[in-house]
Amino acid sequence: MSKIWAAAITAVATLVTALVSVTWSSTSADPAGDQQSSVDVDGGNQVLVNTNVGGSVTQVMEGLDEDGVRQHIDEGLREQDERVAEQNASRVKELQREAARLSSEGQFRTALDKLEVAAAISPEDSFILEERLRVERKMQRLLTEALASASDLLDNRDYRAAIQVLRSAAYADPDDELVADRLRDALDRREDVRTAVSQMLAEADAAKAIDVHSPLRLYDRAVAIDPHNPEVAEERRVYREKVLEQSIHKATTLLQGGALDGMASFHIANARAIDASDPRIATLEVRLANQRRAKKLLDEAISEKSRAAPLKFFINTKSDAEKLENSAVEKLDRVIDLAGNVTFFRSQARRIASGINLPSAKALVNRID
Repeated sequence: MSKIWAAAITAVATLVTALVSVTWSSTSADPAGDQQSSVDVDGGNQVLVNTNVGGSVTQVMEGLDEDGVRQHIDEGLREQDERVAEQNASRVKELQREAARLSSEGQFRTALDKLEVAAAISPEDSFILEERLRVERKMQRLLTEALASASDLLDNRDYRAAIQVLRSAAYADPDDELVADRLRDALDRREDVRTAVSQMLAEADAAKAIDVHSPLRLYDRAVAIDPHNPEVAEERRVYREKVLEQSIHKATTLLQGGALDGMASFHIANARAIDASDPRIATLEVRLANQRRAKKLLDEAISEKSRAAPLKFFINTKSDAEKLENSAVEKLDRVIDLAGNVTFFRSQARRIASGINLPSAKALVNRID
């Protein structure tokens, strides 16, 4: 009879072990010598399960009657369930904390993966389900807004900003194929634009030795196809500013020398093409107009003086000669008003006035001196 009972105890112990269906992993350090096993949950996430409380099942059951065996098995299973539940709850909280951190960092897909594991461990937890729905909605909203924003930015040729938006979306959900496709397209388009701009800038540098307008046109085209590139915009600004200053300086120098052969107009036109709002350009244009008027008056004064010269020798034409000389002096006086700061006009007006024997001419000479 004792042999039959021993066999029964051994069979029950084997049954308990089979019910737990675990693989022994290690022996805990508690005095009772409890052993734990790991149960796979949702593809590799393990939950520890106590499979033996108080020593070997066979050893504990020896000497117990049938009711004692049942009681011992029930107590062991209850304690095992409590430990599993406690460890599962701890693991779920840990997964929820990780999901919250990842969500706050914008890694929504990874956060959802964590919550999915938590739901597999605790499928009846409604809070996990609600949190998964909240994160899913937040991720979808971000992706939708990112795709729309990136589309607008690409239409406006703001490749850098579009790529940044799409990279943020890809960070939120690396598995989204539409986001990945849009990101690749944006990167390709930016690379094409960079190649074209680089070629234009090289051509602009080569054209600087030939004329002013060709580099300006190339810089304008480069900015047009890549308007949000600060490096290109800055390079164009520097060159435009340089050409503007050179044009104004050359026009000023020519006008100061009394040159009216068209070069002054050419440089003023260059300056106006770059920045028509620069007040110095309007000043130069007024100065050029005044000097042109002064040159015309100077030529008329010379003509009148020349016409008066032979008339002074005849009594009946002497008054006509005086009228012509007075008119010439008036014109010379006007020349000084219009361009008196230019050496050319001052010297010419003084030379002509010095050859006229009138009080008004002498007054003009004194004014010029």
